[in-house]
Formats: sequence, structure tokens, C-alpha cells
Amino acid sequence: QALGVGQGAVVGIGTASGAWSVVATLAVLRAGAAYLPVPTEYPPNRLRSMLDKAGVAIVLGDWAEAAMGVENVA
Repeated sequence: QALGVGQGAVVGIGTASGAWSVVATLAVLRAGAAYLPVPTEYPPNRLRSMLDKAGVAIVLGDWAEAAMGVENVA
């Protein structure tokens, strides 16, 4: 919630993170937001398009900034 995630927001979560992704998913749901599993093996252009169309507010994962050049990465 400190990052502006709340009721009705969509949060992208990297799928290649194992147990970390479970914790992130529970945190997103507790904040009242929805989560979007983000396949980390997709090419950057496809990921950007998918995130834009879904209206993703923030992406969780250490791979996201390097892979996609996304500004809202936690």
C-alpha cells in the first residue's frame, strides 16, 4: 500500500521467482489489488504490451527493470 497499490489496482508479479512469488501474491491480495503473473521469459516488447493492456500499476521482481525498462518496479 505504501507504493500506491490498493483496491482495483493491478500488480505484475514475475513467475520465475519461486517461493517469493507466493509471498508477493498474498501481499497484493491483502492490499485489495489484483495480480497478473508475468512470464519472465517473454521478450521485452511483448511484456510491455501485455502490462500496458492490463493497466498494471507496478511490477514486482528484480528482473523487471533490466528486462523491460519499466519505471514502476519494486
